[in-house]
Amino acid sequence: MKFLIFNIMVLGCLGYLLMGKPNENFLQWASNTKEKISNVSKEDFLNKIKNAINSNEKKELNDNISIQNNLKKNELLEMVKLELDKYDKKLENTLETFLLKTEKDISVNKIEDEIVNKNQILNSSNNNLESKKTKFNQFMSKNERASALAELITDMEVYGLEN
Repeated sequence: MKFLIFNIMVLGCLGYLLMGKPNENFLQWASNTKEKISNVSKEDFLNKIKNAINSNEKKELNDNISIQNNLKKNELLEMVKLELDKYDKKLENTLETFLLKTEKDISVNKIEDEIVNKNQILNSSNNNLESKKTKFNQFMSKNERASALAELITDMEVYGLEN
């Protein structure tokens, strides 16, 4: 009995807290709620209960339909997975061959690029050598310098003897 009274008090307090209007005390709220409850007729009460039951049945039907749809989707997904597994090996093989071909192409391109770079380096070094040769041509070789120096010395001696 103590628990019944306690539960009724808790229900009343919660009802007042949740449904009470601003600036309305507990007694006003309790009397307004009592009037609302007493104005509800038996027919209205039965209609509300029927609607609640029908909505529950509709929810159950919708739940059953959604469960069936989920099962069909799962079956369809399983079937698709099986089909994909069959073609997965073929796909892996084609991807592997494609990767091998691209790797070969990349390696061939790298080799070609290296050859082109070496040719460019050789061409630039040949050009540098040709330009250096022209610079070397501006100067005498070692033998030519030695002979020219010897001629200069003899000329200086001859000039010194004459003066």
